[in-house]
Amino acid sequence: MTMPITLPEIRELDGTLCRGPDGWYWCDGTFEPRVRDLYLEELAPDWRCVRRGHCAWVEIPTDWRFHIHDDELERAITELVRDYATIGSIRDESAARSVGERGQLRSGYRIPLKAWYLIMHQPIGATWGVSEDSVIRERAREFGYRDPSDPPD
Repeated sequence: MTMPITLPEIRELDGTLCRGPDGWYWCDGTFEPRVRDLYLEELAPDWRCVRRGHCAWVEIPTDWRFHIHDDELERAITELVRDYATIGSIRDESAARSVGERGQLRSGYRIPLKAWYLIMHQPIGATWGVSEDSVIRERAREFGYRDPSDPPD
């Protein structure tokens, strides 16, 4: 299966932090081990995965756009739905609490799990631990990064 989308070069903090083939680097070439890739999967809703025999897919409700708050994720899911989806009945797990253990059926898309996995495991940005945030941002400021929360000059 080929990947239908090409992700742009990934830079963070106004370009001061750049993704290389083996990790994250500052714009001066210094490796930054505290930074890791952020994957689309980390931003995606936890939709139901179904497996029957050798077939496996992710069930996505037709109103999926209401559950997405990231432009890259929306673009990726749009392409997955366009290129791989079949439409049919899926389980509405949000209704499971009110109508029983299995929920009720609703209209939705089925995306092959393999296609979902290939796209959702693409890096789209950088992330780091909360305890490292101030150190990372301070280092970025050394290269000209201007944090939106910084007071104006």
